[in-house]
Amino acid sequence: MKVLRSKSFIVLIAAIMLVVASVTACAKEAAPAEPAVPAVEPIVLGAPASLGTIAYNLPNGVKLAAKEINAEGGVLLDGVKHPLKIVTADTRDLEPAIPIHDVVLAYEDLIAKEKPAALVAGPIRSEAMLAVMENIAEDKIIHIFSGGVSPTFMELVKGDYDKYKYFFKNSPSSMDLGMGLFSAMNFVMSEFGYNKVFFLTEDVDFARATEAGMSALLPTAGWEVVGSAHTPLGMTDYSAALLQLKDSGAEVGFYIYSSEASPLARQYKAMKIPALLVGVCDPLGGPAAWEKTEGAVKGMVNIISGAGNVAVPAMPKTVEFQENYLKEYGELVQITLGCSQSYDAVYILVDAIERAGSLDSDALVTALEATDWAGVCGRTTFDPEAHNAIYGFDPAEAALVPVIQWIDGKRVPVFPESIAETKIQLPE
Repeated sequence: MKVLRSKSFIVLIAAIMLVVASVTACAKEAAPAEPAVPAVEPIVLGAPASLGTIAYNLPNGVKLAAKEINAEGGVLLDGVKHPLKIVTADTRDLEPAIPIHDVVLAYEDLIAKEKPAALVAGPIRSEAMLAVMENIAEDKIIHIFSGGVSPTFMELVKGDYDKYKYFFKNSPSSMDLGMGLFSAMNFVMSEFGYNKVFFLTEDVDFARATEAGMSALLPTAGWEVVGSAHTPLGMTDYSAALLQLKDSGAEVGFYIYSSEASPLARQYKAMKIPALLVGVCDPLGGPAAWEKTEGAVKGMVNIISGAGNVAVPAMPKTVEFQENYLKEYGELVQITLGCSQSYDAVYILVDAIERAGSLDSDALVTALEATDWAGVCGRTTFDPEAHNAIYGFDPAEAALVPVIQWIDGKRVPVFPESIAETKIQLPE
């Protein structure tokens, strides 16, 4: 029997055969699939900080350092370059009325979820830093703190080395800050003949400790402490404290604050307090202070708690760091404590990892104790027993805390002599 085939049927069969032939040809020509290259595991670093406050600068410094290191290929470990991955947690320690327990919970959550190989940055408030040390010591995670200044940190490491040996600190202690300000105060006495001082102190651990140290130290140089006023964290009205300063007859008001204190400068100017203000306060030493206080910070002397948090022309790496930070984030470093230290801490930790050839915490302790790093803050070495960075007055020999004065809208280094651009000047 003869089978009839329609023209459309023949066309369909031809099309199918063409497709089959094409697929067969492609299959023959296709190269065999390459075996998948396993991804290089990143090294995770935690950078907890009070993110809703000026302390957001700390993890910014960490991320900038990580970006630079990753651009060079990452961290060399076992012959392989590993990228850095930065994870953060909001400690909220600089917010008023935040319980210290909340800071600890933020740390525990970060460690449990992200499993970082090490930690940098950390709380600014010393009591928060000390609570963290107590509560995460069992985790045996390396932590380079870059914020707290309490000398209790060193006492803990020395007193129970086996428990606290995994903690290091490259921020200054309150004693380091005190020695910088003590030198500045001695210049004020010799230059202007002043010898009476009144303390304006925030009611937090670091400020109370600094006042206690300076109250004991200044009389040895001939200063008379004529009084003090303590104000709570987050204060907005300093008029009562400033009236006490005025009534005391002091020529110098020594202020010690960690939180927002712009009202202090404005009220100081408005009340025409006849005293030179010398001290430490992040918001009054940061680059936004002149505009924020409408120039009321003019003449105020402030210690910057780490070179690099302000550009120091005599230290080129600080200028480079400020320029790179501005390029990356569109603003200058706003905080005067912790940002440059957090940036340096990443490089110090990477240096230790590469020298140890390991992420093992005990191996890193040994490597970190042998640190000798020329960074933004100056030369960083750690006291092998207390694990605090050694601070001094020559950036070629130690880390350095510059003292600046607000002159013509600029922060001008005035101490120590190794980096001073001019001498301290009396305000109008």
